[in-house]
Amino acid sequence: MMNAQEIIAYIGSAEKRTPVKIYIKERTPLYYGSAQVFGEGPSKVVFGDWRELGPILADNVDHIEDLVIENDRRNSAIPMLDLKGVNARIAQLADSRTVFYIDVNEVVCDQEGNLRDELTFDNLHLLGSKYDIWVSFLKTKGIL
Repeated sequence: MMNAQEIIAYIGSAEKRTPVKIYIKERTPLYYGSAQVFGEGPSKVVFGDWRELGPILADNVDHIEDLVIENDRRNSAIPMLDLKGVNARIAQLADSRTVFYIDVNEVVCDQEGNLRDELTFDNLHLLGSKYDIWVSFLKTKGIL
């Protein structure tokens, strides 16, 4: 375990990054440098650092039909927590008397933990018309 001085030194000397996820619809193909690019044709999802991608987007405004940029931190040197095992840890704390755990993913995910194809348009978000599945499920798990 690091002490406070070691943590301060680590943050002070570590490379700062602003990771972004960009949903983009191109008019013409673009080059994204060292970023990871997923998708074919004009619609892509791009993962990279804003320091590199910001200027690329600014220089190619006329070649972009639409885009949405997501980021969860700026100029950060601290890696984000890997959340894949967090739900299982939280579930272990539940005693069903004072601490409750309801896994809503069981009604919308397949065996690998991915959203079922018929419920999503991008494998990440539920279709708006499918939220009633969650609502109905939660009504059966109500705590009285």
